[in-house]
Amino acid sequence: MSVLTDGVQRFIPSPAPQHQPSEAMAQTQDSTRKRLLFHCTHMGMKENDVMFGAFAAAHLADLSDAEVEELEALLKNNDMDLFKWVMSQAEVPTEWNTALMKRLQDFNQDQSRHG
Repeated sequence: MSVLTDGVQRFIPSPAPQHQPSEAMAQTQDSTRKRLLFHCTHMGMKENDVMFGAFAAAHLADLSDAEVEELEALLKNNDMDLFKWVMSQAEVPTEWNTALMKRLQDFNQDQSRHG
């Protein structure tokens, strides 16, 4: 290589390394999902334990990290409000009227139909 190309080579950034989640990060995500599954089955209202617990058992592994965070935040609401929203007995507030809420409602309707 000539001096000119040698100097240029130093200014060309090397490709960014591929990001692989660390084992610690994967364990944290796994423990978050386990904690959330427990929360979904121990909510305070037996009806919610059944609805949210069944949903979590069926779909928690498929949820994105963002959806897991959304579900965690959603569960901070009042149990009766959650029950009415999922059962479509009350209007869902705008901030909770999301694709995740629709999935919860659809799942509950399917469960109700199929016993």
